[in-house]
Amino acid sequence: MKRIFAGLVIAVATLAVAVPGAISAPATAVIDVVFNTDGSATITSSKGVSHYVVTLCDGTETKVELSGRDKVVTVGPFSSPIVSITAKSATSVHTEASGVDCGGTPPPPPPCDEKDPNCEPTKP
Repeated sequence: MKRIFAGLVIAVATLAVAVPGAISAPATAVIDVVFNTDGSATITSSKGVSHYVVTLCDGTETKVELSGRDKVVTVGPFSSPIVSITAKSATSVHTEASGVDCGGTPPPPPPCDEKDPNCEPTKP
């Protein structure tokens, strides 16, 4: 009887240690944005991209929701140059500016996601 009880205690202890690891939060992703010469951009992520926001020189800002399954997404080309792209994948958010000159008028700032520790929201 003591052996059965000891075996049961060991089994329960093993489950208590193993189960929390299996129910962990989504991992962070490595996200990269490459701006192409044709006016498009390619977003690559180690996890699936859940959404992205494109900011253009003309002030247009477009958010596109995705399934979260695609690890490579091509955006554009657009009629106006891309100023920046913000992409979200798993728990990671990455904003990258293209460095394009919008012709003297400063482009709007890229969108800020409160989950991005490097992004400071603009104050009204």
